[in-house]
Amino acid sequence: MDGSEFVLAPWRSQEIIKKAVFGLIEAGAIEEDFSVSKMLADKGIRLKAFSEFKKENLESLRKISVSFRNDGLCLNCPDDDNDGRCRMVAYDDSVREETHCFVILHEYGHIDLGHTQQSAVGEAEAICYA
Repeated sequence: MDGSEFVLAPWRSQEIIKKAVFGLIEAGAIEEDFSVSKMLADKGIRLKAFSEFKKENLESLRKISVSFRNDGLCLNCPDDDNDGRCRMVAYDDSVREETHCFVILHEYGHIDLGHTQQSAVGEAEAICYA
């Protein structure tokens, strides 16, 4: 299940949209020089393209990703060396560039919403967030 079959309650959808919009505004998304990659870096989140990984490493990361998507992955797991969390968003840079922003924001949504494991509800929430 990828979350597309799950329907969020209207009140929950509104909460998520409000969190996403206000968070992006606070991060400077309405400024002309806004950069999603800089926003993530400022929050201590690594942004990587799939092409930066060896195939076997990418497959290992998919197994621990919070996301069900094939064109992106999200790590949000404990790490004693990094303020308690290891956070990374990765996207498939071999697909159409127009999809990159949605995928990156979807994966970031998992982190911002506090998701730590795969679930249909989490996927639906991340879809709404993006």
